[in-house]
Amino acid sequence: MNAQNAIVFEGATADDHETTLSIIDPTADRTINLPNQSGTIPVLAAVSTTQITSTPEELNILDGVTSTATELNILDGATVTATELNIMDGDTTASSTTIADADRVVVNDAGTMKQVAVTDLAAYFDDEITAMPNLVSTGALNGGSISSGFGAIDNGSSNITTTGTISFGSLTDGSVTITDIADEDDFSSNSATKLATQQSIKAYVEANRDVQGVNATGTEINTSSDGDTSVGTTAVAGSDGIVTNDAGTMRQTSVDTFDTYLAATTKTLTNKTLTAPKIVDGGFIADANGNEGIVLQTASSAVNAVEITNAATGGSVVVGAMGDDSNIDIDITPKGTGEVNIAAGNLNYAGTAITSTGAEINKLDGYNGSVTELNYLKDLYDTGVTNTEYDYLDGVTSNIQTQLNARASTGKAIAMAMVFG
Repeated sequence: MNAQNAIVFEGATADDHETTLSIIDPTADRTINLPNQSGTIPVLAAVSTTQITSTPEELNILDGVTSTATELNILDGATVTATELNIMDGDTTASSTTIADADRVVVNDAGTMKQVAVTDLAAYFDDEITAMPNLVSTGALNGGSISSGFGAIDNGSSNITTTGTISFGSLTDGSVTITDIADEDDFSSNSATKLATQQSIKAYVEANRDVQGVNATGTEINTSSDGDTSVGTTAVAGSDGIVTNDAGTMRQTSVDTFDTYLAATTKTLTNKTLTAPKIVDGGFIADANGNEGIVLQTASSAVNAVEITNAATGGSVVVGAMGDDSNIDIDITPKGTGEVNIAAGNLNYAGTAITSTGAEINKLDGYNGSVTELNYLKDLYDTGVTNTEYDYLDGVTSNIQTQLNARASTGKAIAMAMVFG
């Protein structure tokens, strides 16, 4: 072992390979202490004059570190504190530090971490928001303004609600554009793009109540078009006018004109009560086909009339006479050679049904006798006198008893003459 400037150690095997512990030429007295520990002394890869000041405890911090030298060199020149590194490590502790223009934020610039001024971020976001095409929702906007370069805002069918003032250049629904809200009592602008205030509309209407060309009063207008339900009792005359819609034009038409129109048309009355209808002389009540059913003729200064009374179940319909006279006949007069026909079995007099046929009744045609004589014949018939016995009277011109008595006297004389000769 040469201890002059180096110590050479032979290994367990005597060969050509030894370990040399050399000493760099010192520039001062140096003392190297070997620890009172068993173990292996680490060696440096290259000669260095740099003194290692780390304690063993500090060196032990690297125990288990898998970083490469390149990765560790990232910290070369770093002045970051542990607190700052902890913030980058996901520290959730929040601070209330006021952000200032000179403050910085860490950004990843294409793989390189950099500090960027807050003002640079503000300028960037301002540019992006101005031209932002994909902004679909925001939180509550409590301040600021939307500049003219922002573009169109389409909120779909949602409402826009505000309790403040809306200032606008123009409003449009796609067909009408509103550019202003004007408060002009005289509507002097005469604009197709301005809205009028309620006050100006009221003032204009009140100042122009006399509509050009209209002479009607407010009452007249209310009566004709405002649903006025008040009804007057003014008598209606033929020359009075009725307001009508003549193919879209409102006109006044006289009552006489309406009367003529209604008289020339056929009207159907359903479920109507007629208290005193007047039918002209020769007028008629028509059947369902419009043909004459009952024709009414007029008598001069008539005071009597026919009345028809309906009947309840089991009763008789009555056709009677009524009027001012005490006694009024009813005449039924057929036309020409026409007859009054009564169905068989349907004739009744004073409650007694007349069952005689027309032929039987005709047997009385030309009879001049009295009812007493007819009743005498009935009495003879009831006592059994036959037709043959009635025929015995045929040709009798004087009292039969007188003739029999005369005949009896003559016979008696003849007999006595024969007896007494």
